[in-house]
Amino acid sequence: MEGQHTLEVMNSWPFWVVGGLLVVWVLIQAILYVRLSFKEAERIGFPTKKLKTAMGNGAFAAIGPSMASIAVLIALMAVLGGPVAWHRDAVIGAPQTDLAAATIGVQALGFEELGGPNFTLEAAAIALLIMAINGAGWLIIITIFTPHLETMRIKMSGGDAIWLGLLSTGATLGVFGNFSAQRLVMGSDHAVGVIVAFVVQFSLDKWGVQRFNWLKSYSLGFSLAAGLFAAAVVGANL
Repeated sequence: MEGQHTLEVMNSWPFWVVGGLLVVWVLIQAILYVRLSFKEAERIGFPTKKLKTAMGNGAFAAIGPSMASIAVLIALMAVLGGPVAWHRDAVIGAPQTDLAAATIGVQALGFEELGGPNFTLEAAAIALLIMAINGAGWLIIITIFTPHLETMRIKMSGGDAIWLGLLSTGATLGVFGNFSAQRLVMGSDHAVGVIVAFVVQFSLDKWGVQRFNWLKSYSLGFSLAAGLFAAAVVGANL
């Protein structure tokens, strides 16, 4: 069957080599970024202990969102092979978006969905192209605008330190609020996940931190994990 042949090609060693090179490059970038962070912290006199704590907290908080991507990543592996899913998630980290973009691309060719017995190499190539175009937009915007974001933020605040803090806090609340609002209308499982995550986060920050101060650094990770678990339980029973 053509679909089986396509999947065999997508799992062949050249794809593993190319995917591996991309993953290694991402790891190198991460290492260089961490080294630069320590060097800059030393230059401005920022305590190394606080920097390590912040990095640890960030890594812990990333566990929840990463677990949410695993199920979609497995689905992407099943239709486009392990190497493609591996390097796409390593570079972009959004398998949900990649899966949606690839599906739209092959549907334009007349396929109802990704994979299947009639899935051709041409369709797989179109799926890869659409995923690349979808991810390129983010990378281009980041490359062009990231160096100017801090300047823009300072100009918007007028140099007022208090207003700058309020602006940053408001932006953060807006981002999380936007993400939460989208999930609330996507179904009961999504809504339950958002509500449980909020309740856990609020409870830990309101009462848990008073008894265990270390929870302040990890409350976000715990709330995300609780929300994902609750959403999965509700979704499995729908």
